[in-house]
Amino acid sequence: MLRIDPMTSGADLETARELLGEYARLRDVFTCFDRAGRHHKEMTELRELYSPPSGAFFLAREEGRPAGCIGLRDLGGGVCEMKRLYVRDAFRGRGIGRRLAERLVGEARRMGFRLMRLDSLAWMREAHALYRSMGFREIPAYHDRGQPGEIFMELDLGVPAPRPASAPLA
Repeated sequence: MLRIDPMTSGADLETARELLGEYARLRDVFTCFDRAGRHHKEMTELRELYSPPSGAFFLAREEGRPAGCIGLRDLGGGVCEMKRLYVRDAFRGRGIGRRLAERLVGEARRMGFRLMRLDSLAWMREAHALYRSMGFREIPAYHDRGQPGEIFMELDLGVPAPRPASAPLA
């Protein structure tokens, strides 16, 4: 049975680091553009970067075995960013990536974010299809840290913008 739970313990943190390290090695994602050392910083500050109230990180486990992960971080202004969706090869084709993404979208709504953004490398076509099926649409780049051909997407979470304290109620 699949369980998707937030990262809470030291053991969860180590599992997250293991999954993210595997993701980086298998996909060679970070080594090709990590000139500023962001991946190292992310691995060492994982709990701080992806913890409430401004972030979240979820682990998927199938029968107790780590299967995948996904993270969320606050970009400010009611906008969050989906990060590090990864499912191990042995668990692919079972809808785990979709379940992780859906859990993260639900958490973003619960946290009050209005928009969710993501960036994705051009060759990750299966991921792009998943995102589009969930309602994400392509947008112009929202940062300049990526690679040529990177794709940027956004999802309206349907959470109304907060009213200023002085605004009259309707």
